[in-house]
Amino acid sequence: MTSWICQDEKRSNGQKDNERMNEREHRRKLKAEKKKTCPITNVHIQSSRSLITRQYNYLHMVKKPLTNKESKVMTWMKSFQQKHGGYPTYREIQSAFKFSSINSVSQYVKQLAKKGCLELLKNRGYRFPSAQLPSFVSIPLLGSVQAGLPNDTQEVEERITVPEGMVQSPHRSFALRVRGTSMTDAGLEEGDTILVDPGQKAKVGDMVIASVEGETTVKRLQKDAKKGVMYLKAESAFHQDIYPDQPWEIQGVVVSMLRTF
Repeated sequence: MTSWICQDEKRSNGQKDNERMNEREHRRKLKAEKKKTCPITNVHIQSSRSLITRQYNYLHMVKKPLTNKESKVMTWMKSFQQKHGGYPTYREIQSAFKFSSINSVSQYVKQLAKKGCLELLKNRGYRFPSAQLPSFVSIPLLGSVQAGLPNDTQEVEERITVPEGMVQSPHRSFALRVRGTSMTDAGLEEGDTILVDPGQKAKVGDMVIASVEGETTVKRLQKDAKKGVMYLKAESAFHQDIYPDQPWEIQGVVVSMLRTF
């Protein structure tokens, strides 16, 4: 069987092929023209990304993350400030972290300042930035307590302001001034201010405010293993421990101490 196609039909197929080629070429040119008409947009987008990248790198260059040691130093400094109501001296920092010299501490403090953790002041002073300063609470000062033989607590109410971190329950805590020297080996000196939480459960080894026969004293709560009784231990070679022979009561646990120079 002979297969044949007329000349008109061949010409029609060739025209269709040309039309397809022309259409593809037209689409290619349109795409190329579209790219040429918005080169500024492409440059702007690229420029913006570069700018964002530069800003990101700059911010990280200004405030780099703390090293493990720097984090420990900052945590310790904040704890010290909350406990004592003031910043540690360079010598106290040196002692706590075994720096080789005071100058080494000074350089370390400057490094922390560069990272935004501290603000430098005159004469080697420093402080936490305003955003890191602790909040304060007001608690009653109920007079003084004897660091010696039991004595009545003087109920002369005032109020003092302390960093919030020094007391877990400000609404129930109170302060007392220390009189006597029976707790000097524990770091309590006459004139110190102790902060007391009456709601905290006392454990063996805690420093407590105890009422013995209606009189008040500050001592260390201990247990005599031989006698099987609790007693109040004085922490000074010049004072005796107290073994109450009458019912007595713990009025609170000493949670912190303030000292002025």
